[in-house]
Amino acid sequence: MNRISRELPKIKELIISFRDEIGLFLYTLWVVLAFGYYGFSAIPYSFTYLSIGHFVGPVFGQVVMYLLVALLAIIPALINRKLNLSLIETKKRAIITISCFILIALLCVFAFSIVLFPQVSEKAKIIDEFVSENSDNNLEDIADNISVFLSQNLLSSYLRPEDAYEIDRYFYRTLLDPTIIKAFNVTRAEVILYQRWGSCGQEADLVQEILFRLGYETRLAHFIGIDHEWAEAYENETWWIINPGYIGNIVEISELRSTKPAFEQAIDVEIMLRDGTRFTDKEAYGY
Repeated sequence: MNRISRELPKIKELIISFRDEIGLFLYTLWVVLAFGYYGFSAIPYSFTYLSIGHFVGPVFGQVVMYLLVALLAIIPALINRKLNLSLIETKKRAIITISCFILIALLCVFAFSIVLFPQVSEKAKIIDEFVSENSDNNLEDIADNISVFLSQNLLSSYLRPEDAYEIDRYFYRTLLDPTIIKAFNVTRAEVILYQRWGSCGQEADLVQEILFRLGYETRLAHFIGIDHEWAEAYENETWWIINPGYIGNIVEISELRSTKPAFEQAIDVEIMLRDGTRFTDKEAYGY
């Protein structure tokens, strides 16, 4: 007990000496997690999560990602202590702290981008190969072959922990990632193939990209009132649904309502063109 009593003041003194560093560490960690992942950039998260998670599962992949973030968060704290910033007035210290964080965050994002997106771009070869093999087929045969293609290249994440692997949806909600993706000339379909997991939305994006590269006029559609999305192609003055995972390999849009009893509950159908234009047209789908 005496030894513990003698050590307590030293421990307290040590905690006090690192008080600023601990606060800065927690603040930086919070900023990276709250704004880095959800608003600034999802690239470091996505690369770490997928690279580790593909081998050991999604939960452990997240643990590794958070450990990496913690490591990065320590760096500003070390800079803070090295420069003895506690002796500098608050305003100047805040500027230096924020500058350090922004610099580290940017370096981190670009470093992961250089590693991630060349790997993603490799998936374009898979799409190009499929397009080459099916360039002379009719739409019905293409739809059948797309069904096989999806079974070989896209695993279902619907209602599974692997839902977190749907990283493509995070990239386009951030401030920095869309610009980086454009700079690397990467498509959303290639990201989906790289992540290897997806639900109806990912399947629809991938199918639309394949059909577009085959020369078809394409669009996406989804129910209002039911959670489901699919891709469509235009041929012979008719829009055809290509949705092997749920609706069917190829179905005329006017027959959609009758394909499943659950579809009777849909309120409307919203259509999105490739240029981003959106509109509803339930009558065309038999409603």
